[in-house]
Amino acid sequence: MTYTRDGHGRIVDAISRDLALLHERRFGTAPSAVKTIWTDDVVVVLMRQVLTSGEKHLCEAGKFDDVRRRRSAASDEGAPLLEGIVEGLTGHTVRDFLSQVSSEDEATYLFVLGGGRRSAEHPDPDGDRHASSRG
Repeated sequence: MTYTRDGHGRIVDAISRDLALLHERRFGTAPSAVKTIWTDDVVVVLMRQVLTSGEKHLCEAGKFDDVRRRRSAASDEGAPLLEGIVEGLTGHTVRDFLSQVSSEDEATYLFVLGGGRRSAEHPDPDGDRHASSRG
C-alpha cells in the first residue's frame, strides 16, 4: 500500500522496486517483501527474506557474525549503486548511508538525504510521510 498526498508514492514504489532488483542481481535471491519510507530527509528501506540458502545454513550453524561481515562488506562495496538509485529517484544527494542485515532474515537500509539536487520531476517531499510496500 502506498501512502502519499502529492504523488511521491511513485518514487517510493520505484525505490522499493529498484533496490529489490539490485539485491536480486547482487545476491541471487529476491526479497519477499520491501517497504520504503521517505520522511523529511530520511529514506528507510526494509527488506524481508534476503538471505541466500547458504547464509541461512551459516546462521543455523551459529555463524551469523560471518554472514553479517560478508553482507556489510558487500553493502560497502555496493553503496555507490544503492545511493545512485536513491539520488536519481528522489532528486537529492545522499549525505549518509547505513545498512544492516539481521539473523531474522531481514535487511535495513537507511539513507540520509542532503539538500543537493532537486528536479521538477521529483520535487521535495515537504516533510510529509511517504511509504510503499512491495510483496
